[in-house]
Amino acid sequence: MDEKYTPYNHKGTKIEGIEPKHRVTPAKKSGLSNRQVCIIIAIQRFGHTIARTLNYGKPSSIDLLKFGECFESKSFVMLDCSNSYNEILESKDCTKKMLISHES
Repeated sequence: MDEKYTPYNHKGTKIEGIEPKHRVTPAKKSGLSNRQVCIIIAIQRFGHTIARTLNYGKPSSIDLLKFGECFESKSFVMLDCSNSYNEILESKDCTKKMLISHES
């Protein structure tokens, strides 16, 4: 389970007061910001994938509790070292394995 961040895109919709972003133009804020949409992704053992958009910026534990409805209790979960997942995993009585790098 991990999160992916992608710049907010309103392609095809004109919004008053917002300049359109064209290709190759850099983001106005560098790094993780409230201008990026957080997509949480979980992949089950047999390849079934669950992906949900949560909010802008880093997800809170309250946002992740909404995502918790998508998976079973007592699951085995591999994830990065983010503390946001602790509350949801404890509520579902899941076993977790913290991955330090992509090689582990």
